[in-house]
Amino acid sequence: MTVNGHQNGHAANGAGNGVVSNGDPSRYWVKPFVPNGAESFEDAKARFAKLIRDEDVAHWEEHGYVIIERFLSPQELEKADAAWQTHMPTWDEYISKEVAYKSLAGTSGRHVPGSTAAGVRYDFPYANDTLNQLAIHPFLVAFAERLAGRDDLLMSLGHLIGKYAGNGNFEQSLHSDYSNNTLVIPSKDSTWIDIPMITYLTDVTLDLGPTYVVSHQHTEPRKLMYDGFRHHTREDFPELYEVEKPAVVPAGSVIIYSMRTFHRGSAITAKEGCRIVQFTGFHTPNAPWMAPMDHQHRMGSAEMNRFLCYADAGQRQLIGFPPVGHAYWNDPDVVEAVGKRYPQIDMAPYRRNAK
Repeated sequence: MTVNGHQNGHAANGAGNGVVSNGDPSRYWVKPFVPNGAESFEDAKARFAKLIRDEDVAHWEEHGYVIIERFLSPQELEKADAAWQTHMPTWDEYISKEVAYKSLAGTSGRHVPGSTAAGVRYDFPYANDTLNQLAIHPFLVAFAERLAGRDDLLMSLGHLIGKYAGNGNFEQSLHSDYSNNTLVIPSKDSTWIDIPMITYLTDVTLDLGPTYVVSHQHTEPRKLMYDGFRHHTREDFPELYEVEKPAVVPAGSVIIYSMRTFHRGSAITAKEGCRIVQFTGFHTPNAPWMAPMDHQHRMGSAEMNRFLCYADAGQRQLIGFPPVGHAYWNDPDVVEAVGKRYPQIDMAPYRRNAK
């Protein structure tokens, strides 16, 4: 397997100064978390946090990104594979009904036909429990908490995106993701941080539109975050494209990066095939200038109700639901009313606060 231009058999995070291997991926294949069972989400995060390698955290801190290859177990990936196919076609399905599927856009209000980021796009929450759980996988949340140094993060984004060969130009310029995620410029200070991630649900080869990424070692000394340009084109910044690295990874892998990290989507040059990914991200709750998950058009939807009723209390908290123990739950009438709105939610943990 070649990852980021290096042969190593597992994951690699090359940035011109050596390679960090993630070792045997089976170390991540522990018992999956099941909401509303014997284990709480907080306990699950603590369990998965033990799997985080110091080397991977150090790589993220030095380069602005880290790739964890095959963190999803074969069983999790099999479920995820079936789950994304409830929302979009496989390549064989797509090509057999190309006329019907070519204009498929998904449900996102941010889908812009013809853009390099178009594809088929569905926004979190989804009409599928497996996809919802994947977006807030305890390993991903635990990793974000480790980077942020706190355990009260909020979900900032969630998108399921599919790109198909021959259906659009997905070649992008190098950019950082801040312009549509914050009103200002991302600070180096982790006190205020938003941590985006891309989980790859299909194998990514060089001709299937890999994400290209540039190490902070090349961008931070040049203060590119402060030059007034979000997009840095090949024509104007050819030297950046000489040091970019492709995330060529097997399905079940994730790239965890930063809002300060320059990266880009690339063209699908293969004649056939698709690339299916899950974008997610988590940010500190103390920064109103960062864009939180926009729930306004999802509140009251069947997808949101499904997520809230299936999720653990700790998972609900990720999207802004009042946590257990919050003063909001002091009023017993409020507790009962919320229970009536969501009859499938076990209100017992929230009821303990009622006076």
